[in-house]
This record gives sequence, structure tokens and C-alpha cells, in this order.
Amino acid sequence: YPWAQYIDTIWNHAAGLLEAATEVRVIGYSFNPIDSRHVVNELFSKVKCEKIVIQNKNVEAVKKNLASYKTLRGRLEFDPTLF
Repeated sequence: YPWAQYIDTIWNHAAGLLEAATEVRVIGYSFNPIDSRHVVNELFSKVKCEKIVIQNKNVEAVKKNLASYKTLRGRLEFDPTLF
């Protein structure tokens, strides 16, 4: 697709930002499961900082979604307040 190069550029830039981040906060985490696997595996694997904060009012659902990602264990914090 002609737009694929643009999308790849955006994802690569996001990965670079995550590598350099001292804190990562995900607001309103609600990715489709297909996208979620890509985001978690590809982007979250770039995060070097010790803490990733997921801000979502449905904490239990998000925890369940992310439970299988061993690389995130011990690094996730949850904030149920609305943005």
C-alpha cells in the first residue's frame, strides 16, 4: 500500500521515543486484540524504564489483557482515574 511507508515511519518514531522515555503512560488503553499484540510485543518491548502506567477506568479488564506478557510483569502500574 502506498501509505505503508508513512505508517512504518510513525511506528519507528514511536519505538525510538519509548526507548528514550523515563516514564511511559498509556491513556485509555483500548486497542483491538490484534493491534494490542503488535503494540505490546513491538512497542512495549522497547521501553527501558522500570514503570509503565496504564490509565484506564477498567483496571481489571486491562490487567487480564496484559497478563500473558511476561516482559511487563512487575513494571505495570494502573491508574483508574479518567483523563
